[in-house]
Amino acid sequence: MKGLQSILFECAHQIGPLFSPDKPKLKTDAKVELKLCHLEQPLTICFSNDTCEFSKNKELLAYDSLKVEEFLRRLSSNAAADFFILSQSLIASLELQVGDLIAFDRLTYTLLLSEALNQIEQTRLTNSCVDEIKPVLINVASFENDFLLVLTRILKAFAVGTGVVVHCASLRLILPLYVFAKLAIVAGAPPYLVNFVPIHKTERHDFMFSSIQMIMRPADLDSAARAIVKASSYHAGMTSWRPSVVLVEQDYEKAFYKKVKNLLSGAPGDCSTLNENSHLSYSCAIPSYLKAEFEDHVKLACNDGGEVVRPSDDAGPVFIFGLTPASAMVEKTKTFPLGPSVIVLPFRTVNEGLKIAKYFGDRERRILGAGEYVSSIPKSATIWTDNSSLSLQVLAKLAGYTALGVNCGVHRLASSFLLAECSSKCPTVRIPGLPALVKGSFTCCNSNLSGDLLKTINSTDALLQTWKKLPFEKRLSAFTSSKDLASILPKLKLLRDDSAALLSPASSHVTLGDQLNCAFSNKLLCLLRKWQEPLGSVNVVLKSGELLPSLQELVISSIVLGNTVILIMPKGVAVNLEVNQFCESVNQLITQCFPTLSKLGPMVQVKQTESSEEEISAALASLPVSGISCLSDANVASDTADVSVEQLCRFTSVFWSVGGDLFAN
Repeated sequence: MKGLQSILFECAHQIGPLFSPDKPKLKTDAKVELKLCHLEQPLTICFSNDTCEFSKNKELLAYDSLKVEEFLRRLSSNAAADFFILSQSLIASLELQVGDLIAFDRLTYTLLLSEALNQIEQTRLTNSCVDEIKPVLINVASFENDFLLVLTRILKAFAVGTGVVVHCASLRLILPLYVFAKLAIVAGAPPYLVNFVPIHKTERHDFMFSSIQMIMRPADLDSAARAIVKASSYHAGMTSWRPSVVLVEQDYEKAFYKKVKNLLSGAPGDCSTLNENSHLSYSCAIPSYLKAEFEDHVKLACNDGGEVVRPSDDAGPVFIFGLTPASAMVEKTKTFPLGPSVIVLPFRTVNEGLKIAKYFGDRERRILGAGEYVSSIPKSATIWTDNSSLSLQVLAKLAGYTALGVNCGVHRLASSFLLAECSSKCPTVRIPGLPALVKGSFTCCNSNLSGDLLKTINSTDALLQTWKKLPFEKRLSAFTSSKDLASILPKLKLLRDDSAALLSPASSHVTLGDQLNCAFSNKLLCLLRKWQEPLGSVNVVLKSGELLPSLQELVISSIVLGNTVILIMPKGVAVNLEVNQFCESVNQLITQCFPTLSKLGPMVQVKQTESSEEEISAALASLPVSGISCLSDANVASDTADVSVEQLCRFTSVFWSVGGDLFAN
């Protein structure tokens, strides 16, 4: 670990805020000592409350696209050496196996840098002037462990010539992101392009997405079994790509069980994190910091009659057979714990399989804060079948998933999704909105408040289902005649362009043949199609009773994109008369254009509560419905998150294998 040790020696094993250009040392408000795998000396994480001084003084910053391009070119040329150091930090922090990182993630890292460089070259050719832009705020939540996902968000900003402020609350990603920021500065990052800030706060720690795999007749069961066993070990089950549930058509259940057992019985081998050949094995190490909760989960399954199949008593992955969706263990576990664990459930018909998939998808739906990467949290589903028409029919019915794949391994699906995200354009319309963050676990929230809010949100469902079926232009037409909203209309029309840009991959000008060749040469998948749906209920907690311009923009934008809106008043906040009048006028405009909708309820409504802002945020986060929560505040700081099409809609990408035939794995 020579490269990593050199970086840690330079900073005396103390990690704190990092800026380009460097700044005087900030006052430390708190310190946390962190002992990591393979590091002889523990790290000291230094936190400071006074870390956004530059953005307080300069809300808009000018970045020279040419200098950003030169920086990305240097960073790209250093990719091999840099990834070696980054892999060391990932092994130390996440206890991942180096063989898997080298075999799969190194290529992804290199391709992401190459894609960002390609994008900035195109950006510079189309826009040569130096614009003043607000840096992109990237909130890395305490439950986030997916380094490549966060890196994609950073490079996506660099690709359009924009700086980033990374607020990292994840103790597991602080070291890798600090190391990346260091490497970026060494590569000559322009002033204010890279800003890294460790955040010391407790957010809900049990917010975990997971993914599913579904096997339907006819299918290549050998390929499916190998890919699913390998997928369960992906990053030691630390990310939302982990397949927590595998649905198998009943006729295939016994054969699938035998194949998994055969693969795992010959897989004990070397499960250490430093095993350079781990990508050739079907076993993995279980990170020490997950072991207690992970083993409790396995024990619970055994007590409920489940049969556990694993390589050895202290290695993963763990496959659990013999349970049903009605089993006590499955029913009680609202979110599956992190780690390489899979529950295998049979289904009799495709429709039954879809119902089970929807059940697990709905269980993990939550109302997210605006600062969280709502639309691109990769909740994936993979279908295994040789019937192409059946697979497309099933894909169309899988709601709530971000990435859908057909007959593909999770490594290729994850890489393909991240590269597609990096190449998509950034939205031009951004509305100020603070994320409504939750302090602590949402299991301790006010149940009466949660029930009341859920009832209000559910009452808008019939209206939402009807409203979202209307085309964007029709929804927009409800507001075009209003003189009071004339200043907002140009932004509303830009929302349509933002949606179109996100739905069209950057390679849309390339022929299908070239796309297939590119995907095949890079061992990736072809992006078959992408669609967009409204997120659901947009819940705005008002810190101020004023009718702020940003609040008007947020409400109208949310509605035009197909959502319903609820303005929630915390205890002690009095609603200004203007807010009520604004809501009434919006509802009247919609009723005038679409009279039948009035019977389904108001599109935007005000809800008064006797609870605090924190209690409302915690209650919203506990609800098993999709949506977004954000704050409307008169004192919006310059470093807060913005709300855009990416947060107000859910985008789903469908990826297809491109081997000798379309189903080659």
